[in-house]
Amino acid sequence: MGCYQNSGRALNDVLRNVRRKRRIRGKVAACKETANQKGVTVFGLDDNICWTGQNAANSYDMYGGAGGCKVIKYGGMGYLAAKSMFVYKKNDKGWFRFFDR
Repeated sequence: MGCYQNSGRALNDVLRNVRRKRRIRGKVAACKETANQKGVTVFGLDDNICWTGQNAANSYDMYGGAGGCKVIKYGGMGYLAAKSMFVYKKNDKGWFRFFDR
C-alpha cells in the first residue's frame, strides 16, 4: 500500500514485535506469518513492530502519507522515530502486496 504516518496510531494494536529480526526481509516474513495465522488482512511495519487494528483497512491512512520508509525488493518498513509505517494489504489471491501496481 505504501508509507503512511502512524504518529497518532492509525493502527494501534501490536500484531508482533520483530525487533530481534535484523533484516527487513525477516521482519516482513514474520509479520506476514503472524497476520496469516491471526486472519489479519492489513498491517503496518515500522522498524520494530507489526501494527494492525480492528478497522485497519479503513484507518491506516488517517494521518496521511509519509516519506520515512525504507523499501527494498522484499518489502518495506517505516521508522519508529519518524512514526512511519509501511502498510501491507492482502489481495484477492491471499497474498500480501506492498506495491499497489
